[in-house]
Amino acid sequence: MSLILIYGDRFSGQRELAHALAEELGYRLVTPDVVIERAAAWGASQQELVRVLAESPGLRDRFLRKTHSQWTFLCAALAEEIWQGNVICHGELADLLLHQELPVTRIQVFASVGSRVSAVVQLLRYDEPEAAAFLKFADRARRRWLRVYGVHGEPAPDLLVNLDRIDLREACDTVATFIRMRSTEAVRSADYLFLENFAVAFRIRAALAMDPATRHLELGISSDRGRVSMWGHLPEPEDFKEAQRVAWTVPGVSELELNGEAGGQAEATGGAGDHLPLSWQRVRPTLLATGAGLAAVAFFVLLFFWVGSFVEFSLADSQVIQGVVTDSRCGSRHPQTENAQCVRACVSRGGKYVLDDGKGLYELSSQHDAEKFAARKVRVRGVLEKGAHYVHVQSMELL
Repeated sequence: MSLILIYGDRFSGQRELAHALAEELGYRLVTPDVVIERAAAWGASQQELVRVLAESPGLRDRFLRKTHSQWTFLCAALAEEIWQGNVICHGELADLLLHQELPVTRIQVFASVGSRVSAVVQLLRYDEPEAAAFLKFADRARRRWLRVYGVHGEPAPDLLVNLDRIDLREACDTVATFIRMRSTEAVRSADYLFLENFAVAFRIRAALAMDPATRHLELGISSDRGRVSMWGHLPEPEDFKEAQRVAWTVPGVSELELNGEAGGQAEATGGAGDHLPLSWQRVRPTLLATGAGLAAVAFFVLLFFWVGSFVEFSLADSQVIQGVVTDSRCGSRHPQTENAQCVRACVSRGGKYVLDDGKGLYELSSQHDAEKFAARKVRVRGVLEKGAHYVHVQSMELL
């Protein structure tokens, strides 16, 4: 059992190294499509999952329960993937796991700005100034993504690969040798148990996030060979029973403890207050009052950020641009610009929906809306980001 995370700035060569290493070691390469499909099978919104994983989050995303739930579904789906065998994650999936305490090998890939600009020019067919602006935006978006989802900076890598100094083949051989030296039978057995505990904990998190009775709860969860501990603030006495009920439905749970109180399956399905500690009955009025106050404060904080971002965005100079929705891989040189299926296929292989106005390509902030207009001529009203061909879309309509 071995888990390898390959991460770094976009277009630094991490994707190419991950594919080469997976082939060299015979490991399974986990892709975003697989994780999103697994998470969506649990009832999560596939469109929201794509947005959380691929798009740069805003400040308001820090406070949105919906965004946190989608992140939980993605981590739970990824946990199911990684504990089943030797796997490699890279890009956004590696970023999802960077802050988790897991037995992983972290491989950070580095490349100079010049090398990355050349890669963007080759892959996306931008000219050099456009490629440099695109990378500046991509780096800023990744830093924002890491901050919003709980990673403040990148952890120290186990191995740093500089693709400006060695070629891809040499880098792959070096990393493969490093992995083989670290992967003993004893280490693989311990790692398997650790990853299984991680999977069980995130199964519970996902189950709590999906159930209407518990999706509002924020609980810490740990698992050790099926012995599960949960802790955190429970606003209502009924939440104690509901959290236990949901946790017992998760495969792999053999014992359960919530805020220091052990409970069996029978207790989890009992009366609303019969099994609760006496301390709950004593402090309930205080908790209700405190909860109401906290809810009011949270409401005004959210209102402040929402109004502030709305005013800031509204005051910006909006423009109207007309053009054809195509993809960033082929752009204006797309061989079948009239073929929506071909455009969507290019996006699925790593491109972005962009607007081609005959003079240049503009990446669209609303990728989901753009998909509906693939290969169609549209009128877009939005705000152009300074220094980058990026449009914050306010409206999009067919011409």
